[in-house]
Amino acid sequence: MFKLLEKLFSWLLLFMIVALLAEMAMFSYYFYLGKEQAKISKPFSFKPSNPNFTVLIVGDSNGVGTGAGDSNGSIAGKIHRDFPDAEILNLAEDGKKIHEVLTDLNSVEGVFDLLIIHAGANDILFMSDLTITISLAEHLLRRAKELSNTVIFTTSGDIGLTPVLPKLVGWFYSYRTREFLDNFKNISEKEGVFFVDMYRQTNGKEGSFFEEDKSLFSSDGLHLNEFGYEVWYKQIKNFIPFPLGITN
Repeated sequence: MFKLLEKLFSWLLLFMIVALLAEMAMFSYYFYLGKEQAKISKPFSFKPSNPNFTVLIVGDSNGVGTGAGDSNGSIAGKIHRDFPDAEILNLAEDGKKIHEVLTDLNSVEGVFDLLIIHAGANDILFMSDLTITISLAEHLLRRAKELSNTVIFTTSGDIGLTPVLPKLVGWFYSYRTREFLDNFKNISEKEGVFFVDMYRQTNGKEGSFFEEDKSLFSSDGLHLNEFGYEVWYKQIKNFIPFPLGITN
């Protein structure tokens, strides 16, 4: 009996090791695809001859639209689709954290009709300290309000549910996402900034963006595709006030 249990334990241990190695191999492959997508992604900007209003976009790969196939499928590209006469300045760049986005805003001069910030996802993913990140985010939003009366701040959906992450760590990143987004929402309310919360609520009463729908993700399992960005964009549109609001 003891030998049988020992054999079963050995087989179980072997299965766990193989499963872990498979998860690690898949993560490495997805990570490679993500780096390749970042190499070819370019932020969408547009400067018409006679713009009727101006939009500034800053942030990370979500602001770039990495994974969309081309820049027209990004959120900035979709803004241009609906606002063809808007001037769009997009300073977003793959991999940026909140402190780097703050540096970008500090280098910007002028006043904009609309400012959209995509930031915080890399801080969640790459283990930035919560307290320091929230403090930097407060400075980020205060600087943003100096540049525009209409500021929209968004981070991500539930990172723990993204296909790229092994299920063994997904629960941790879901908790970490919620923790960061709760704080981002609080400081946004305090600073008078619109916060677009794309976190999937388990009670089903609000939010359905990351319903584990892999059709919204690009091949790297982390970034969205053009359909995913369309879902996100529809949420952002709700926070664009008149007369900038979309009427069609």
